Amino acid sequence: MIQSRFVLNSGDERERPDGPTSFALAEEAWLRASARLKRFSDPGIGQADRRLFRDPEGIVSVLSRLRRQQRLTQREVETLCRFGDLNRPPDKRVPNEWESAQLWHGALEKAAGAMRDKRAAARGMSTSGKDAGHG
Repeated sequence: MIQSRFVLNSGDERERPDGPTSFALAEEAWLRASARLKRFSDPGIGQADRRLFRDPEGIVSVLSRLRRQQRLTQREVETLCRFGDLNRPPDKRVPNEWESAQLWHGALEKAAGAMRDKRAAARGMSTSGKDAGHG
């Protein structure tokens, strides 16, 4: 089984002196991107810090594209944003978060699939068997 990796492509060497941070799950990448977006939108952040912002392997742009293509629902996007701001996934064991957990996992699975497809297309590979080997 091939494990997908999502890489933090930030140029901020103060945070990452050893190079890009690799994530095993789209969820980790999204939570990091959410934290960076929150920090980036802070009016106290200087222009130099704003130039250093890049989201984990384009997960924000992938999610935006999926929403424009109507492959993500508004509720899925709202759930990602709400719990991204909390810097945690919804807990399916909490009764009022169960539905949010379903939306969260579905949205991130779609994002992971789109990112795998994007990498395969960039390498010139066929994506017709995209699920094979991507457990």
